[in-house]
Amino acid sequence: MFICGDSDTIVPYIENGKLLYDYYTANGGKITQIVKPGCDHHPHGLEDMTPLIEFTYENY
Repeated sequence: MFICGDSDTIVPYIENGKLLYDYYTANGGKITQIVKPGCDHHPHGLEDMTPLIEFTYENY
């Protein structure tokens, strides 16, 4: 599970998260990505934790 903001100025999505996501998908890895529109580096979490809980149950 990868959660990020598309407007992150500390760890820019294009330079970091997108590369990670592209690498995983290109090499057969399983990754779920949630990109929060207009969100900077904080807050890290989700208002609705359902996607994170479902991902955890499905993968462990």
